[in-house]
Amino acid sequence: MEETGNVVDLICQALNLPHLYVADLIHFGAVYCALVCPNPPPTATAEQVKIFKKVTAPAALKKRASLKGKTVREAQKTFRITNASEYVEAGSYLRVHVHPKRFPRCYEVDWLSRVIAETESYVVLDKPVGTSVGGTTDNIHESCATFVTHAMGLSSALRTTHQLDNCTEGCVVLSKTMEFCSEFHSKLREKQVKKLYLALTAAPVPVGKITHYMRPVNAAPRIVSRAFAEQWQICELEVLECKEVPWPDAAVEAKNCIKDCGWSPKEVAYECKVKLLTGRTHQVSCCMQC
Repeated sequence: MEETGNVVDLICQALNLPHLYVADLIHFGAVYCALVCPNPPPTATAEQVKIFKKVTAPAALKKRASLKGKTVREAQKTFRITNASEYVEAGSYLRVHVHPKRFPRCYEVDWLSRVIAETESYVVLDKPVGTSVGGTTDNIHESCATFVTHAMGLSSALRTTHQLDNCTEGCVVLSKTMEFCSEFHSKLREKQVKKLYLALTAAPVPVGKITHYMRPVNAAPRIVSRAFAEQWQICELEVLECKEVPWPDAAVEAKNCIKDCGWSPKEVAYECKVKLLTGRTHQVSCCMQC
């Protein structure tokens, strides 16, 4: 930013957005700041690189009292803006996700009815399809953790201990304390937590261990290969059971939010019980398709 001012005013001025819209973006967690601009990505334009070099020049940084005692690397760490009344110093870096990913399903769910169990340390939730467990980079508000916290009237926000894909429905453990988070993560690392999935497929899947390799790129589409590829991440799962079930009709598709994938109706589909051996993003769906 070229001038010091209120974060909402500066964003409105720079992007020509309404004040209420920017305030909502901050509420959603879609605005980030850093005292010093992080290194530009390879896709940055020549003009962007020129601006970066100008604002991060040693002579420019020496004039800023807020950087005293900090290394450039420390000052380049981004943090989420959480208060619309916050002020930003000239020379700071702002990143605004103008179109955050939305999860309207959150407003349709009876969250208390989805709570399976509760103790002093954790809550077990039957996560509905079409929702995010703990939110995304640009939307931490519309999440299971936030809505269950509000529905249960808890004084402290629930914490995520593990993830389920947005398109997946099933049991999620949400922690009430940092101590339980550490304990649960330890059990995950030591493989003391057993994860079972049910996958619906259009064709039978052989029972047994299946190994694929996923391209190490944290962006869609997720690409997997049956053949080994250097530096690609190994994906392993075990199909414990594969049985015939009736092909889902329109009522079943609507109830379970099954999207029309273009398959011609058949007499039977196949329900596979899957044990996850590694935990890559979208692993089950990718491996079933491959």
